[in-house]
Amino acid sequence: MALSQLFFAVGWCWPAILIPFSWLIPESPYYLIRNGGNEKVYQSLQKLSNSQTNVAAVLAGIVEIYNHERETMAISKNIGFMDCFRGTDWRRTRIIIYCNAISQMVGATFLANGPYFLIMAGLNPSNVGLLVQLGIAFSIISTLITFGVMSVVGHRKILLFSVAGSLLIFLTMGVASCFSSKTSLW
Repeated sequence: MALSQLFFAVGWCWPAILIPFSWLIPESPYYLIRNGGNEKVYQSLQKLSNSQTNVAAVLAGIVEIYNHERETMAISKNIGFMDCFRGTDWRRTRIIIYCNAISQMVGATFLANGPYFLIMAGLNPSNVGLLVQLGIAFSIISTLITFGVMSVVGHRKILLFSVAGSLLIFLTMGVASCFSSKTSLW
């Protein structure tokens, strides 16, 4: 058995040990409330809590959360997919899309695979290591600068400036890739 196979095999030891004892684990109080096991909820909470915990108060909180979720679900049955693109929900949708896309806009995926890309492009691996270390150093410096500047300039302007800077750098890299020389590789 190869060493890498051994590492994967060791990962199966814990489930093999834990599964036979899984019947000892008390059921989740939230699950019991949803499925009508109200008398079992109190017992489950007592098993999961220490002696100083007010189990009745915790149970009341769980019931309140469950009732709120049921009311919310009843209201949301009248809401369709297209409502995400109307009124205040459209603003929320844009914010979520922007938050999910910002890492791609600044090239996080490209940076995560940067060393591999640079080696495949023909750069010497020792120079790739140097560039990775420089990138980490610049990241630390820019993070420290951003902490001070963010409260003065604001999040949005810093973010837009960063995306514009990334666009300029990636555009320069794209143009440089049209030429095949040591300089353009750097």
